[in-house]
Amino acid sequence: MALSEFKNRSEYVQDDYRFKNPRRVLRIWAEKEYTNLNRMVRAGVKCPKPIRLRKHIMIMTFIGSNGIAARKLKDIEWIDQEIIYDTFLQVKEAMIKMFSDCNLVHGDLSEFNILYHENDVYIIDVSQAMDISHPRALFFLLRDINNVLEFFGKLGTKNLPSATELFNEITGLNMDPEKNLVVQVEHFEKDNRNVQLRCDKANPADMELRLYNAEVAETHNDLAEPYN
Repeated sequence: MALSEFKNRSEYVQDDYRFKNPRRVLRIWAEKEYTNLNRMVRAGVKCPKPIRLRKHIMIMTFIGSNGIAARKLKDIEWIDQEIIYDTFLQVKEAMIKMFSDCNLVHGDLSEFNILYHENDVYIIDVSQAMDISHPRALFFLLRDINNVLEFFGKLGTKNLPSATELFNEITGLNMDPEKNLVVQVEHFEKDNRNVQLRCDKANPADMELRLYNAEVAETHNDLAEPYN
């Protein structure tokens, strides 16, 4: 990944403490992709299986047949409504598993980064995917939901849920369908962020330990090693 590509993804990491040092940027993107894919594989989410990571280069399994890569949802000629609806259900299930079993939100999910191969969907491009503890995770989840519903809506898919219904199903929350979902998400994130900030302010040592342990768990590296 080039540095210019990273700059285009700054919105995903501006609140992520791991990205304060630009010298680590390229390697961390690869580490995030590797770690996120491993989480997804363990949870049974269909995606490329990571094989090896070395610095900023990652090897993963190939999705496709006979050397021909699987097509993205946007490149499929969709005709059968039954197949289209089944595809939507698969995408929804992947989103639920990512949130509930992987503690992840994709953050950039759309027809551009979902592959379709032998009637199955595969989620790709997860370097920007964030843990649900990220202060803006629900905002990015809502954007994912809107992207997915917009794509399948354009295909004339019937019986699609509303954004609020899908949001509640994925998160287990109970947002009011009669109220503006964006406003509700903003308020929910703000309230929970304030609670965490108060806890961190009252217990700064606990905060540092929490962030340190999260980093070690994510990268499998001892961050203190360069200083010892």
